[in-house]
Amino acid sequence: MTLFIRKNLPLKIFCLLLSISLWGLVKYTQSPWILKNSYQTTLNIPVEYHNKPRELSLVNQVTYVAVSVKGSSGIIDSLTPSRFSASIDLKDFKEGSSWADVDFQSPPGITVTEIRPSRINVSLEAKVSRILPVELVFEGEPGRGYEIANYTYSPKEAEVRGLKTLVDSVSKLSAKINVAGLVASSREILPLVPVSKNNKPLDISVLPSKIDVSLKIASDNNYRSLSVVPVFRGMPAKDYQIVNSVWSPQSVLVKIRKNAELKSGIIKTMPVDINKLSSNKEFDVALDEQATFSVVGSNFIHVKVFVKKEVSK
Repeated sequence: MTLFIRKNLPLKIFCLLLSISLWGLVKYTQSPWILKNSYQTTLNIPVEYHNKPRELSLVNQVTYVAVSVKGSSGIIDSLTPSRFSASIDLKDFKEGSSWADVDFQSPPGITVTEIRPSRINVSLEAKVSRILPVELVFEGEPGRGYEIANYTYSPKEAEVRGLKTLVDSVSKLSAKINVAGLVASSREILPLVPVSKNNKPLDISVLPSKIDVSLKIASDNNYRSLSVVPVFRGMPAKDYQIVNSVWSPQSVLVKIRKNAELKSGIIKTMPVDINKLSSNKEFDVALDEQATFSVVGSNFIHVKVFVKKEVSK
């Protein structure tokens, strides 16, 4: 028996110590006290604001606080944000900025190690309203030969409501209407857009939010169609003659200037230089605008001149 015990004694002692260590480790990790202090997590808890004065609004409010907690694995695994409460009582708060402590409640069985932030800068601002005139903005031009004869819109004023700093930044109320190419009267319901002093749209309540616009489009008596007549300068090369010339367009639309009178139904081109011309040639030539009218659209005419050498008899 003594021989058996002494045989490989160092190895047996090592195995005994190893067994005792493994048993101790298992018991240690199964200890409730160890579990309670070995697990931690962080949750985002929504912040609730209570008893806010009716005439004030929260500005740039903090919506969540980050909460770090520790506890046993069973409790940590079952935690949800709904089991916590983070709130601020605004009962005695006035307009402006003030610091407030977060009133935090947590479920039993855990330890709260940190709340970020634990204090919140609360900013309250008054709600106000203003009456502003409505500005109708036209985009584009009616179809050629047509004009806006008359227009009406309603209402002429509207109310903006919101935080004081935002309401004060509104410069005007604008409604845009696109009249490009219109040849007939129309009626449209347009949204009202609050615009800042920098002419940028603002996100703020407008009452009413739309306006009713009626447009009367009529033929513009100040427009006329004139026939184009090319003007040639010089003579073709010796023994050559012009046999034909064509141009496009053959007529253009012009707008008669205010208080001006149109005395002719034609419009001439600037001189086309055909001096010493000995072959067919194309020209892009400007129209000779007068003080009484302006050309609608392009001011250039494309002219083709055909010449031919005379045959000696």
